[in-house]
Amino acid sequence: MACAVLAHPSVEVPTGLVITEAHRRINIATNIENQTTEYRVENKGTDSPTYFLVAVPADKAARLAIVEAVSVKNDRRLQATQVTVPLPTAVAAGTAVFQITLNGALKPGAFSRVRVSVSYTHTLVPFPAAIAQNEAQLVLFNDHTHVYLPHPVESQTTEVALFSSVVESFAPRKLATRSGDKITFGPYTSLSAPYTLGDALEVHSENNAPFATMRTMHKEIEVSHWGNVAVTEHYLLENTGAKLRGEFLRSDYQSPYASERGRASFHMLPVVLPADARELYFRDVIGNISSSRARFEKNRVFVELRPRYPLFGGWKADLEFGYSLPAAAVLSRNTANPNEIVLDIPFGSPFPSVCVDDVDVRVILPEGATNIRWETPFDVDSESYETRMTYLDTSGRPVLVLRKPNIVAGHMQSFRVVYSFAPVHLWREPGILIAAVFAIMLFTMVYVRVDLSFGGEQKLAKQKLE
Repeated sequence: MACAVLAHPSVEVPTGLVITEAHRRINIATNIENQTTEYRVENKGTDSPTYFLVAVPADKAARLAIVEAVSVKNDRRLQATQVTVPLPTAVAAGTAVFQITLNGALKPGAFSRVRVSVSYTHTLVPFPAAIAQNEAQLVLFNDHTHVYLPHPVESQTTEVALFSSVVESFAPRKLATRSGDKITFGPYTSLSAPYTLGDALEVHSENNAPFATMRTMHKEIEVSHWGNVAVTEHYLLENTGAKLRGEFLRSDYQSPYASERGRASFHMLPVVLPADARELYFRDVIGNISSSRARFEKNRVFVELRPRYPLFGGWKADLEFGYSLPAAAVLSRNTANPNEIVLDIPFGSPFPSVCVDDVDVRVILPEGATNIRWETPFDVDSESYETRMTYLDTSGRPVLVLRKPNIVAGHMQSFRVVYSFAPVHLWREPGILIAAVFAIMLFTMVYVRVDLSFGGEQKLAKQKLE
């Protein structure tokens, strides 16, 4: 993992590497485009490179969410790092290049199989842009037939997996076969030069998956050393599918026939939380929502969140979701330095079927925390620090703020925050409470023993004479 804020190292394209086989599978059965490509990387040169490169075309780089890689041989995760390389003049500016680090040096004549997964957001365009309540949703998808690499490719195929077998049209037709909800393009066996896109690929098909998009996500992680870590998430949810044309009819929505209920709408979102999650709550701007259900499983907590009303295309909802985690599950001491505390907690959104446009994660540390460091398994756009005053604080709590766009399920990985915290700070707030109680008691003792009324001495003398 690396602490990275859009710092891309410069590397050279390894010479002699050839992609002898590339099998790409594009899954557009949901609202998120997921590409999984298995490469057979062969070294036909004389050097022994330790990495190869994959590229993202400039027209899709802005919608890129995450790039991950694993070794096919042992399913070991490989490091994928965005880098800068010298681009040929014919390659469009804005092309993103990623370095995939191999398990070891690839000797001349050897090969390695690597599986690279890439996710994009908002690449599926509703077409038509508006539909009636009882109509199916059609989407338009555009890509290219060839994988995009800085290395030559000898043989490759592209398979597109759809939501259903209902296809209005697709192109190109040459070397294309369709079987149910799958369309295969290729194989293309002629050697393709580096940075070759091939022919334009277009698929117009039915897709009634929930196009749930969190326009914004504000996540707060409040750390307490008294046994609890509270997580609060604020969302602006929108259905970014085809907009609803005409009026919404509740009678049709409650129809027993699926074709009349609103196939492109959704009324429930699944949530996957850590197994130690507790004290769950779900509310919106009106108040608490109690129609959701939680199921505690062996390695997770599965929640079905149900907004107050179904969401059709263009409809929005403000949501707040929160839960608590025991401090022992996410906090630990640094073995190398006992005065350092390590926080390991998931970064992204717990909604596996939702994409998030803009995310800011705020980690609210205890008062007295210093020397704050953080690590994430992916780049983030920016970091900043704030101070938040809460009850019984004197100098305020330090707040680490991390921001990143285009969040998908792959970002639900743990990130780490390390900070120094002297044990004496743990007793600051109890000390303030104890001092306040003693001060009140002392004031009360003095107050009941002192006569502050006028003429107190004359009254006392008169009582003695009597």
